[in-house]
Amino acid sequence: MEAVEHGRVDVEGGQVTYRVYGHGSRALLCLHGGPGCPSWYLDSLADLASDDLRIVFYDQLGCGDSEAPDDVSLWTLERFVREVEQVRSALDLGRVDVFGHSFGGMLAQEWALRHPEELRTLILASTTCSVPALRDELARLVAAMPDDQRQALDAGASAPGYAEAHEEFSRRHLCRIPYPEPVERALGAVAAPVYTHMWGPDGFKVEGTLAHWDICESIEAIRASTLITVGGFDEVTPACAERIRARIAGSELVAFPSSASLAHWEERGAFMACVRGFLANH
Repeated sequence: MEAVEHGRVDVEGGQVTYRVYGHGSRALLCLHGGPGCPSWYLDSLADLASDDLRIVFYDQLGCGDSEAPDDVSLWTLERFVREVEQVRSALDLGRVDVFGHSFGGMLAQEWALRHPEELRTLILASTTCSVPALRDELARLVAAMPDDQRQALDAGASAPGYAEAHEEFSRRHLCRIPYPEPVERALGAVAAPVYTHMWGPDGFKVEGTLAHWDICESIEAIRASTLITVGGFDEVTPACAERIRARIAGSELVAFPSSASLAHWEERGAFMACVRGFLANH
């Protein structure tokens, strides 16, 4: 599917590139993960585009087709949250539905708390409200790996065998089907300066600036209709999803039992039907 609109908008620190699919006054603003993994891996969400719904993607500053300034002071959660609002405002999206995946779900929760009047509905996919809780869940998943792979993952990213062990972990808990081309392309283009600064050099220990991020108590203030999705084998585990569901009143949790963290590809039809139904009812 071809984008009906694309371009760049100014945000704090530079310009970001956006793409729009579909038409109509209602817009679903999609926030990608990483930090620093380009929006391309979310491309299947363009399935949701229609004559009544626009699907809006953008690459966060520092990655993908957006500008990548060499300024580590820009890689803060607070600036990325402000960026969401700057994109919404620049594109004149009005009151939006927001979809956030992984780190994008963390941004979505933070933005929702700051701009409740601009939020129509919230969709949180394979995400968490607590990085310390997620770190514990990742440790549990690593502990269940075969001994040699577990030892390599525990030893860190520079250890012998780490790359192979990480690849096997990803086959189990990131995406359980062969990587679709947009996923392969995005994973090959993760912005290392952003990811390393905010998450850390190792995907499991989480030693970056997000290490202590936790808004479990704060999200009890979210009043928008909220859909939470998670894969049965998700690296951001069902326990993380349940932690969010228990704190956002009236929220709905849907699990995709055959998926890991990319249910929008792994169980594409069922995932799109779920999101379409949620949006139609709200």
